[in-house]
Amino acid sequence: MKRLSDILSGSTVNPDVLRAARARVVLDKWEEAVGEFLSDKCVPDTYDHGLLWVSTTGAEWGQEIQMRREEIMDRLNDYAGEKLFTGIRVSQRKSRKPRRG
Repeated sequence: MKRLSDILSGSTVNPDVLRAARARVVLDKWEEAVGEFLSDKCVPDTYDHGLLWVSTTGAEWGQEIQMRREEIMDRLNDYAGEKLFTGIRVSQRKSRKPRRG
């Protein structure tokens, strides 16, 4: 797969925009990174300059994300092939991911 930066190398694109685009692609592997059960409780919400905001359905899931943050960031950065994710913050709100039946 070609890197987004290689495709857009001739254009004048802000590097932060490219990092955010790469992060969004990596976050498609969220379920793989955290597991099916936790991915039903927590979804990636926003990426901003290395910081990933995760929305959870309850405080206990936010604690789980925080306890596993290094492991999760390592996996996401492995998927990215670079250090895109430097921190995780959690907010609590209704999940936007539909529940499985």
